[in-house]
Amino acid sequence: MVKILVVEDDAKIRKNMARLLKLEDHDVLVAENGLEGLDKALSERPDLILCDILMPELDGHEMLQRLKEKAPNYFAPFIFVTAKGSKEDIRQGMTLGADDYLTKPFTRIELLDAVSSRLEKQNAFQKHYQEQLEKIEVEHLDKKKFDPVTGLPNILYLQENFKLLICEYESLRFGHSTNTVLLPFFVLRVERTEIIKQNVTLVAYQQLLKTIAQRISDFLQDENSLIMLNDIEFVILSPPQEKRAAIIAIADSIIQLFERSFTVDNQEYFLQPKLGVSLYCRDAYSINDLIQKSLNAVDAIDDISDIKYHFYSLEFSLSAQKKAFIESELHYAVERNQIKVHYQPSIRLRTGQIVGVEALARWHHPELGMISPFDFIPLTEQIGLINEIGLRVLEIAAKDVRQWQQNYQPELRLAVNFSGNQLHSANICHDVMKILMQNDFSPSYLDIEITESVLIQDFKQAIAKLNSLQRLGCRIAMDDFGTGYSSLNYARMIPWDILKIDRSFISDIHLNQINSTIVKNVISAANDLGFEIIAEGVEIEAELAILKEYHCDQAQGYLFSKPISFKAFTDQFFRSNFIIS
Repeated sequence: MVKILVVEDDAKIRKNMARLLKLEDHDVLVAENGLEGLDKALSERPDLILCDILMPELDGHEMLQRLKEKAPNYFAPFIFVTAKGSKEDIRQGMTLGADDYLTKPFTRIELLDAVSSRLEKQNAFQKHYQEQLEKIEVEHLDKKKFDPVTGLPNILYLQENFKLLICEYESLRFGHSTNTVLLPFFVLRVERTEIIKQNVTLVAYQQLLKTIAQRISDFLQDENSLIMLNDIEFVILSPPQEKRAAIIAIADSIIQLFERSFTVDNQEYFLQPKLGVSLYCRDAYSINDLIQKSLNAVDAIDDISDIKYHFYSLEFSLSAQKKAFIESELHYAVERNQIKVHYQPSIRLRTGQIVGVEALARWHHPELGMISPFDFIPLTEQIGLINEIGLRVLEIAAKDVRQWQQNYQPELRLAVNFSGNQLHSANICHDVMKILMQNDFSPSYLDIEITESVLIQDFKQAIAKLNSLQRLGCRIAMDDFGTGYSSLNYARMIPWDILKIDRSFISDIHLNQINSTIVKNVISAANDLGFEIIAEGVEIEAELAILKEYHCDQAQGYLFSKPISFKAFTDQFFRSNFIIS
C-alpha cells in the first residue's frame, strides 16, 4: 500500500484530498501546517507528499527546503498543491526540488492523475536504480573473482565453477569403458620470488607476476585454467586424463617453463618451480582439500632434488602435521635457548693441525629431541626466522671461538653459513660487525660460507654484499662447490677466498677415477687462481691420502670428527693436543 502525506492548512480541502486518496486504497497521513508536515515526513517517510504552499508556522517552500537538508537521501515525489501558480512560484518550487504542481481548484481526475503519474515515474526510477545497483554488484563480484594485477581467476572463481568441472568429469568417467579417467589438480609454487620482491619496485614485481602468469597461460592455452592463489602459488586445472603418464607429461612441461630466466629491471632471474598433484576421488573431493593435498606434495619436494613434482600420498599429510608443529615451536626456540651450536674441525693437511671450525646450528627440542637441520633450517627461511637464528649462531660461535683463541690457539678461524635471506638483509654488515665487536672477535678470522644458489637469486646485489663483508676483513667461501652451476670460470667472476669441494666428489675418490681427476684438476686450477681449497666429507684414510697427494689445503669430515658441542670439542681437540699424522 502506497503511503501519501497530505500537508494542507484548509481543513475542508485536506479532508477531501484524504478521502479521494483512501478510495484508491492509499494509506493517507495528514498535517495541518508545514511544521507538522516536516515532522511526519521525517518520521514516517511517505512514498509521496502533497503540500500546500501558503501555510502558517512553516510554508511549503520552507518545509521542502528543510526536508532536503535533514534527509538528503530521501527522494519521495513532492507535489505542490496551491492557488499560487505564477511562473515565479513554479520556478522557486522546482529549484527547491519539487516534482510537480497541482493548481487549486482541481478535479478528482487531476489529483489522481498527478499522483499516479509521479508514483509511476518514481517506480520506474527505483527500478532503474535497482537494476544499476545490481549490475554494479555483479560487476564488483566478478572483479573479486579475478586478481587485479595479473587478471587471473582466483579461488572465488574456482569455488564457483568447481561443481561444473566435476560434472564434466563425472559425465566423461561414467561414459568411459574402463572407468579409470583421472582428474588431476596441480598446485604450482614459484620460489625465489621473495628476494626479487625485496629488491625491485612494486611496479617491477607486478610485471614479473604478469610475465609468470602469461608464460603459463600460453602453455595451457586456456585463460581460465590457471588460478592464482597468491603471488607464489597457482592452481592449474587440466582436462581429465586416461593415464598417469599423461599427467606426468603435463607436470614435466610446466616445470620446463622455468628453465628460461625471467627479466626484471634488466636483471635476469631464475625461479624455482615446485609442483604438487592430487587426484579427485582418490585423494579428496572438495576443492579446498584437493589444494591442501597438492600443497602437502609440494612441501615434500627437496630443494636440491632434480624431481620438481610429486603426487600426493598419505605420508605427506603426516609430514605436514609434523612440519606445522615444528614451525610453531621454532618461534620459541631462540628465546627458550634451544638453539645450540656444534663445531666440526677443519684440518690443515700439510701440518695435521686444526686451523678452523665450522659452526653448525642444532636444535634440541624437549619433546622431539635433536631435530635435524634438514627439517628446521628450510623452515626458518620460509617463516622469516633465518636471520634471527643465523645471527644467534654467529653470536654463540664468536664467543666460543674467541675463548679457544685466548686459551689454546690465537689464530683459530671460525666459519659460518649464510643463507640468501641473510646475505640480502639490509643491515647484514652492521649486524655482523656488532656481534664481532661485542665478543672482541676480529673479522679477519671469520669465514662466511655461501652456496651458489644464493648468487642465482640476485647476482649483482650478492656480489655487492660479499664485497662489503670482505672490506670488513671477512673471507668468503663457496660452499658445496661443484653441485650447482659452478665452474672455475664462474668462480673467477666472484670475490671468493675459499672453495669447498662438495663431499659427492670426495666420497670414494680413491676408487672413482673420474672424481679423482676432477678433484685433482680443480685443486690445481684453484691454487693457480689464488683460492684456498677445503675438501668436505672426508670419511676414510684412503680419501685423505689422495687429497694429500693432490696438495689439498684443508679437509673436513667424520674421519676427524662429526659436529660436536663446545665442551666435547674442547676436550677432544685442545686438551689432548690433537694432530693427524
